[in-house]
Formats: sequence, structure tokens, C-alpha cells
Amino acid sequence: MANNLLLSFTTSDGKVCNLNVKNPRADITRAEAVAVMEDIIAKNVFETASGATLTAVAGVYSVVTNKTELLI
Repeated sequence: MANNLLLSFTTSDGKVCNLNVKNPRADITRAEAVAVMEDIIAKNVFETASGATLTAVAGVYSVVTNKTELLI
């Protein structure tokens, strides 16, 4: 089972940009994640391939996936 933290941002061109963090701390809170996201936005750490900047927090999601091999 894989656990990821999906940080979703709105961008200056009106689109959504997602940052996927593998194996986050199990006890991370929404407040902690949003604080980091706001810091990323304030410091202009990333831009998209089209040159847009991250402008706002769109959402924070915990994504858990299971991988099961199918036997033929």
C-alpha cells in the first residue's frame, strides 16, 4: 500500500498544479500542509511548464493506493 500527500495549487493562468509527496509523515495535519504550501507560494519556489506561478492553495489530499498482482 502506497501513501501520498497531494498538494493542489491554483496557478496564475487559472489552472491547477499538483505536487505529489511520497510517504508523508502519518500524523501530518492539514494546517501543517497548508502552512508549507503558503510558504512555497510566498517564496515562488515552482513554476509550471508554461511559466505560470503558484498563486493559492486549492486543496490537500491523502491518497492511499493498493497494488495487487493479478494471476492468470
